[in-house]
Amino acid sequence: MLPLWSFIRLHRQRLTAATFLLLAVFLLFVLRADSPGMQTFKGSVANLMGGVQRLLLSPVEATRAANQRLQELGRLDEENRRLKRQVSNLGPMRLQLDETLKENRRLRQILRMPVEPSYTYTVARVVGDSSSAFSRVLLVNAGAEEKVRPDTPAVSPAGVVGRVVAVGTRRSTVLTLQDINSRVPVQVQRSRLRAVVAGRNDQTLDLRFVVKGGDIHVGDLLITSGTGGVFPRGIGVARVTALNLNVDGLFIQAKARSLVDLDRLEELRLMLPVVETVPLRERDEATITDSTDLRPLGLMPEASPSP
Repeated sequence: MLPLWSFIRLHRQRLTAATFLLLAVFLLFVLRADSPGMQTFKGSVANLMGGVQRLLLSPVEATRAANQRLQELGRLDEENRRLKRQVSNLGPMRLQLDETLKENRRLRQILRMPVEPSYTYTVARVVGDSSSAFSRVLLVNAGAEEKVRPDTPAVSPAGVVGRVVAVGTRRSTVLTLQDINSRVPVQVQRSRLRAVVAGRNDQTLDLRFVVKGGDIHVGDLLITSGTGGVFPRGIGVARVTALNLNVDGLFIQAKARSLVDLDRLEELRLMLPVVETVPLRERDEATITDSTDLRPLGLMPEASPSP
């Protein structure tokens, strides 16, 4: 036994190689490639190698996916910064667009106001407010060039604003209803009771010359009566807010509130009276007779001088 064991120890490498070679030859000639056992073996080996391959490649795939994700996040971050810059640039444009839309809406309301046949109009923008504790006046950007004259009525879609008291070339001053010097003849729309609205230099208006027993209630609408020759008839002025019947005298005390919010007024309409052409009277018309000299009128040729 000892010589055999010694022989194996001395030639173990050759013996191992020969064993594997014989095993390979055996497998090559004994096991066929199309046998069921070989197919199963090949499938198992393929599955095993596939799992090993996926296991080995999973870190590579994960790194590649993470790199793509980082690149995508970088593009999204750049796009986000670009969109923020666009939004910041669009802010002023959006504000201007909103202001234009609101102005367009107000001007449409003014244009939809009914027009008195004896008046034309021009739209003016409020460019100054000189109101104080002693006056309530507005400065508008229309003047003599727009044919504005003193006592031109100023109205808005809500109602009467006031009247023009001073006219410049391209500017005018409007005395509002709230001014203490303002007086507007009105009548109660429901009962046709006449009165006068007077300013107080604050948000409320005095309703004067309302006779005791007159048909007037809180909430009644006051419109222009047309008397006085400044405002045409039927324009809304104010609404009655308070009545004090327990006073001495012939008249009661009443308060009203203007229909126009003067603190938020931006545009108004100035009503310009239409100047009608005065027709010629019969005595002003020229009478052509046989003795009328028509040569100055160009209807007859000049007589040629005699030679």
